[in-house]
Amino acid sequence: MGASSSGLLDQARISHVKGLVDSKFQTFSEFYRQQYSVAYFEHLHQEVEPKKERRGLLLTHRPQYPPEEVLYQGNVKLSCWDEQGKKCRERYVVLRRGYKVEIHDNLETFSRGGAAKLVLQPAGGKVFTSEEESRAHLEKTCAAILNGVKEDSSSVVSSPDVFAVYLHLPYMGHTCFLFQQAEERYHFLSGLKTCIRHCGLDPWSDSSHEKQAFSRALRLFRQDKGRYESWEMLLGTEEQVLASQVMEELLPWLQSQLQSKVKGKKTERIRLWLATVQATYSLVLEQLTAALEVLREECRQTASANQALIRANLDEIMSSHCFLEQKITACVSEEVVKVCSDSVAPYMPSILEALTENISSGIVGMQQILHTEMDSAFSGSKGGTEDTKKALSSLSSISLDQSFRQVENLAEKFEELKQRFELSSAQRLIHSAHLEMEQLLDSAVYTLEQFLQSSSRLQPSQVPVRLERAKERVLKQLDYDSRVVQRRLYEETLLEITLPSLTRRMDDKWKSELQQFEKHIFSDYSSFILIRNVYDGVLRNMLSKEIEMVVQDAASKKTNNLLLDTSDLAISQYSLLGQTPPRSAPGSPANQARRSSVAPRDDQETAAVVEDKSQTEPDAETKSEPRTGQSSEQIVSPVIVVTQQFDEEAPQIKEEVQIGADATQTAAESSNSDEAPDPTSKPESTIPDAPNQSADPESTIPDSPNPPA
Repeated sequence: MGASSSGLLDQARISHVKGLVDSKFQTFSEFYRQQYSVAYFEHLHQEVEPKKERRGLLLTHRPQYPPEEVLYQGNVKLSCWDEQGKKCRERYVVLRRGYKVEIHDNLETFSRGGAAKLVLQPAGGKVFTSEEESRAHLEKTCAAILNGVKEDSSSVVSSPDVFAVYLHLPYMGHTCFLFQQAEERYHFLSGLKTCIRHCGLDPWSDSSHEKQAFSRALRLFRQDKGRYESWEMLLGTEEQVLASQVMEELLPWLQSQLQSKVKGKKTERIRLWLATVQATYSLVLEQLTAALEVLREECRQTASANQALIRANLDEIMSSHCFLEQKITACVSEEVVKVCSDSVAPYMPSILEALTENISSGIVGMQQILHTEMDSAFSGSKGGTEDTKKALSSLSSISLDQSFRQVENLAEKFEELKQRFELSSAQRLIHSAHLEMEQLLDSAVYTLEQFLQSSSRLQPSQVPVRLERAKERVLKQLDYDSRVVQRRLYEETLLEITLPSLTRRMDDKWKSELQQFEKHIFSDYSSFILIRNVYDGVLRNMLSKEIEMVVQDAASKKTNNLLLDTSDLAISQYSLLGQTPPRSAPGSPANQARRSSVAPRDDQETAAVVEDKSQTEPDAETKSEPRTGQSSEQIVSPVIVVTQQFDEEAPQIKEEVQIGADATQTAAESSNSDEAPDPTSKPESTIPDAPNQSADPESTIPDSPNPPA
């Protein structure tokens, strides 16, 4: 904090800020203590009865990158917001997988392992590449303190001969990075945007009970003030999120205090205001960081003390919870249906259309880019180790900027939703979609990399076959995973957008009447069963069912074939490198659903999206003879159990076909042991013109076995 800012934020104002922060934190801490007990109880209950897992993905997830891995490093000229008018200084900037912006004095100090002179936390940051956009955002941020002051030509340092990047951080001013070449700026900008996305959302990828307690407490803390939206606020660490909530209430007070103090030209007014806001935010963040750590430790000790009570009475607590849930559902369900049909459901199709139009096009663009780059990277490859490594390295550095820009169009589409559904920003949704696309691409490249590890031991003539089929399998599984991810993202987004509106309308009538249900809770369990939580859960579950119907309806109509029709998701448990999915029976709903959305491949190979051969070979599946006396109706849900064993030479696949319990018993009674097929035998491959597998087990990709007709 400079001299000017210390004059504006004097001791009296500092004391007022600390008192306000303490008051807000005390209110928040009450919600947090309550939610921590409930979240810890749910955590213990999940240990005993794990929740049903979400639909699995087929591609193999890459292990976490080491945090010290460098995304970008280089000499950059830069200037901070409080140094405008001064000559830009050259610094050595480093972006790592820790997703922070490190600014060192020079390359020498960085090479010696010295600490960075300045570290920026880019969560929630906005990036601009033009001086006009940066100035417009800056003036919008400082609008309340400018009071219509005329334009000052020297407000921003002009840089006509260089390529600039302007990074604006919440309550922390902005920094200008200058580059001599457009390509250098492009690499830095790509790494910087990656840091912003990960720094904002990675803290919330952990679904621990402490994260759940914080997000629920934040939602109730905001609802207590009449603000029902909270999902888009979860950017950055818990301390940063809570500090932003406090700053929302502090800024109007600061403006009233400094309105008459800030004078001079526009540049000076902006500088003084940014200095004061930064000093206030640093003070708030420091105070909340210490207070939150104390609160967490207190809640951990309380939870540990209650652990024995919870474990001893887990069934009884759950019974009370279910009984209360049924009571509340019976009371509010009619009103929920009415509010949902009048104020929420009519807008869901248009929201879903906006999501599919932008996110789906971005993901399809990503798939096309990968397909093109794979063909280009392996076009001249001879299959050697070095050639393969070089090709995979080029795939790991694919740029998705064009696909990302398609998703960013959502910001304009959602403008009209801001007032109706209290959506303050689409930034979190856009960043979530970007991270999903980034993860899908990375998993596809990693899966291909794992599969091609043994290609160097093949004969040169076998490499092209191995390579083409590996590429085909990876692209198929990427297509399936993309559809699953999209559907999950659409359902979560619809829920987070529409739930605040439903809750607000329901609270107008039911918030004051919830106390009548307290008589159904035993006093010993009152810390683990909160009426408000049960009530919110009922609203969420009922709305989720409505959303699933809307999404399924859109998928069944085939108005957008990028939506996954999940009528048969049995293959989601299989992966390319381990298990192989079973084929669906001819004419099954799964095959009929996929027939309209998945183009058939020439090799007819089982992959992420199982293809229907019944269109070209109607009698293909009837060629295998059934067991004696066993009808096709008696065999239900064949389960393919595939285990994979690797040795140093080549992957050996061991496959085993098991029939469900009822079908097995029926088969045993009606067939002779000599007529039963050997469960360990490998079924005949259905891929035409496949190389001889007995000659070289590595030369082909194992196909799924054909279940008995």
